[in-house]
Amino acid sequence: MIELMLTVVFVVLGSQMVQGGFLRAADMFGRYTNTLKTMVWVDGEIAVAREALVRDELDGAGGSGVLTRSGKEVTWKREVSSMDTPGLYSIHFSTAWTEGGRPLSLDKEVYVYHPDLPQA
Repeated sequence: MIELMLTVVFVVLGSQMVQGGFLRAADMFGRYTNTLKTMVWVDGEIAVAREALVRDELDGAGGSGVLTRSGKEVTWKREVSSMDTPGLYSIHFSTAWTEGGRPLSLDKEVYVYHPDLPQA
């Protein structure tokens, strides 16, 4: 009888450990999926800012707001600033959201050289 009870205890503990591993894996998969979706969106927004710079529309290159993606509210901010080198601009894009109670963020910065643009 004691052997049977010990077997049941070990089976229950083992199944809980396996289930916990699957839940952690699912949580990580969801987090990385949302991060990858946000990365693709950020790349598109940086392309929009780059196009605005090329068209001499410096006012349209920056911005901020809140976006809902996969049920999460993502705050974002896009800043464009001129660098010390004439014609060189920095596009900085930052995002922040909460995933499973944990704050996450994604920042990306690219540089655009356009010699014909006036310095801001």
